[in-house]
Amino acid sequence: MSDAEKATMIKKGWQFRGNFNEPRLSEVAAMYREIGLEVCLRPWEPDTDKSCHQCLQADPRRFRSLYTRPPATSAGGDSPNA
Repeated sequence: MSDAEKATMIKKGWQFRGNFNEPRLSEVAAMYREIGLEVCLRPWEPDTDKSCHQCLQADPRRFRSLYTRPPATSAGGDSPNA
């Protein structure tokens, strides 16, 4: 995801929560949904992630970046799930 796409998500109320793979990905997503937040899962892109990610590079397709936002900011239903 480009810096512009990240900025758009932030403007729409999405907050980055972390990069996960299964089974933790499903557990964390379910927990956030259970407390009433919307969840957006995006493919993890090692070329645009500036954090330390050496362990994730072994198989980057297994990982997803997880974002959440409160449901009150979701007017228009513009979910960016990929």
